[in-house]
Amino acid sequence: SISAITWLAAIVLSVAAARLHDRQGIDELNDSPSLRQRIFGDWAGWEWAAVALLTLLALVLRLYRINQLLPFVHGDEGEMAMRSLQILHGDIPEFNGQTLPLFSTSFLNHPTLFYYLQAVVLYIGGESIVPLRVFSAIFGAMCVPLIYGIGRLGWGWIAGLTAAWLLVASHVNIQFSR
Repeated sequence: SISAITWLAAIVLSVAAARLHDRQGIDELNDSPSLRQRIFGDWAGWEWAAVALLTLLALVLRLYRINQLLPFVHGDEGEMAMRSLQILHGDIPEFNGQTLPLFSTSFLNHPTLFYYLQAVVLYIGGESIVPLRVFSAIFGAMCVPLIYGIGRLGWGWIAGLTAAWLLVASHVNIQFSR
């Protein structure tokens, strides 16, 4: 279908752009500093402040009316919440009363570690939809520094800031990280 072709073309073009636009040759890569040093080592003070501000803005946008927007629970969200509640209460029918494996998959092949993390959030914040959505919103906002670091590493600080801003303001990312 056209959507699959478009998706595949976007992946191929992204990889091609990265290869063509890479500033370091293969020989320089062996003598270069560690990845951590290359990503975080020479950030200016304004970069730290900008990324912190963008991350905070991302969190605010994801937390805004989190308990009022979409009052219903989406099917996936509800199923994941049920797995987390089953972990808390020890009732998982598919596993014949056994504990859900920590490093396995469950509903639609989602990793079960996420259910355990959500169970901790439900235990701390109470058994309601708000702690579940806040947990996901925090993870969504924490993608901003990661995207900035990747963009900066590959293409410079302008690309990093652009990518971070697009993630902050992306309605799709805001919706699905809630």
